[in-house]
Amino acid sequence: MTISYSAKSASIRAAKKALGPEAVPGADFVVKLSDDPQHRGRWVWKECRPAAMAHPDEHKAYAERVEGRDSAALDKARAEKLASANVEDRNAPAGAVAAPPKARVSAKMTAALEAARRGELPVAPDFSAETHKRFRPRLAEAVKLAEAGDLVALRAFHINPISTSPKAIMRYRDLAIIALEASGS
Repeated sequence: MTISYSAKSASIRAAKKALGPEAVPGADFVVKLSDDPQHRGRWVWKECRPAAMAHPDEHKAYAERVEGRDSAALDKARAEKLASANVEDRNAPAGAVAAPPKARVSAKMTAALEAARRGELPVAPDFSAETHKRFRPRLAEAVKLAEAGDLVALRAFHINPISTSPKAIMRYRDLAIIALEASGS
């Protein structure tokens, strides 16, 4: 199966991801336009074999690069890179469990979460901008439920996170639930 890419740079990134960040275009892999009629006008990459290299100096440089690699350090670096990118390692042994992704939380969200854990209701997001106009009634409904302390209704309050406005409402609802649970309401 051939994977093709719309941009040459995307094809190079895919090759480096598969072969390692130290892979050199032209020495370790070649990027070219696809000859396949199904992938016409798209870019593909192919690994170069050392025997196929025309010039002996190229073969020597390739051999030095391969021999100079510390395989254990490269494997560790690859695992760390894959874990930070939250990508499954296809070369991992069967049954290996990937590390859970690291959540990125802002300082503002961390402070709001700590306040909610202390039982303080969160401040409702500012929906005064025209962008949020159609979501103001939903926010008002969530605020009304939170202020009434209705945990059952808040948990059942459905939000379809299609844009930043509903996502903000969802964060507010979740923090309100945490605060109400902490306060014992």
